[in-house]
Amino acid sequence: SSEGLRRASLLRASWFPFPFQRRETAEKPKVTYMDREEQEDDMGISAEEELMVLRQTGPQKVAMLGSRECSFQHQQEIELLSEARVARGDHIYTSGSSGTNSSVIKGALMAQRPHLLTVVLPQSFAKQDREAQALLRKCIDAGVDVQPMPEHDSLPLAEAAQRCNSKVLTQVKRLVAFASHESNVYLSLIDEAKRSGIVSTAFFLD
Repeated sequence: SSEGLRRASLLRASWFPFPFQRRETAEKPKVTYMDREEQEDDMGISAEEELMVLRQTGPQKVAMLGSRECSFQHQQEIELLSEARVARGDHIYTSGSSGTNSSVIKGALMAQRPHLLTVVLPQSFAKQDREAQALLRKCIDAGVDVQPMPEHDSLPLAEAAQRCNSKVLTQVKRLVAFASHESNVYLSLIDEAKRSGIVSTAFFLD
């Protein structure tokens, strides 16, 4: 519909809603953006440069994963970014949990292209909390590919989540991670992606 096309255009125009800043600015930014390859010299590229790269590429398989600790403002902006990626034709892969991953799911669902969302669960459906189960039911009803891993039910959640994230990486060409600078889980995930030749982008929320 014309309304759908108009909204997709607006989403593409506002591709990066975060208040990006380079890390060398005097004032500490609320959100820092950088490609993992650039972190050794502590520099980030601008949102405009990244947007230019994305405009030159076709749809991609993209993992969007991140911390449970995520402010309401950042959750809203992650939803917008996820919706925008699905609207442009990217296939989004994420996991099931509160915070970042649930925001990714909500945003992708708003794009109304359920075939472009895959949710890989670290354990069985029954192991998810009540809020997550409600969101996952919406996914299933919409036709989203939800992949539980009941074989991990006997594992501690942290280990199951790590294996889940690694599985997600095997299905994508790009990783977008949302984390704090103290989030060793996601910093390690970015390094794992880099070793596998996956382009990785980090949004630091602290």
